Amino acid sequence: MVELAGNVTAVVLAGILTASVVMHSIVDPPWWTTAISRHLMAYMTSFAAVMDLVALRILTGSSLDVEWYLWLRAVVFATTPLVAGWRLWIQIQLHRQAVHARRRREPAR
Repeated sequence: MVELAGNVTAVVLAGILTASVVMHSIVDPPWWTTAISRHLMAYMTSFAAVMDLVALRILTGSSLDVEWYLWLRAVVFATTPLVAGWRLWIQIQLHRQAVHARRRREPAR
């Protein structure tokens, strides 16, 4: 029963993540016009692709243990740390900007 609940949750999550990518692809202004929107698209797409592969594996079983699928999975899974690293870099840059802004506002001691 727990495995079924986990599987259903994974498949539902894959659907939600994929729907989020589709919705972001039709935003106005277009997603490619700002750096943060491009990052958001990459971030969502990366996680949606991983979860789509997880859902596909759940729904098809081990019948997908063929070379092309294993390569696809390796490539898709490899994008996630790259995009997560991009997000971390953005967060570090924003933190540095906030620290510098705070230092400019503080009176000299």
